[in-house]
Amino acid sequence: MFLRGLMDEFDPAIRELEGIADEIEPAFREMARQMGPAFAEIIATIDNIRYYDAPVVLDNGDILIPRREDAPPYAPSEPEPEEPDEEIEL
Repeated sequence: MFLRGLMDEFDPAIRELEGIADEIEPAFREMARQMGPAFAEIIATIDNIRYYDAPVVLDNGDILIPRREDAPPYAPSEPEPEEPDEEIEL
């Protein structure tokens, strides 16, 4: 009975959260679509997230992700060669 009472108390709040989630889902999907490629590039560049501090937003809006002072030296991986979209015949 105690748990049933708790469920009855939380039910309105849970229903409200479900409604909010339904409203913001399209915005999150669009954000993921637009930011997906850039986010993947950032993840590919960062060797290990433990080596970085929290991002810092500068006055001009630039975002820096500083490397921790105790992290080992950064060794970038070799970039994969880009394949041309289509072959050009001369």
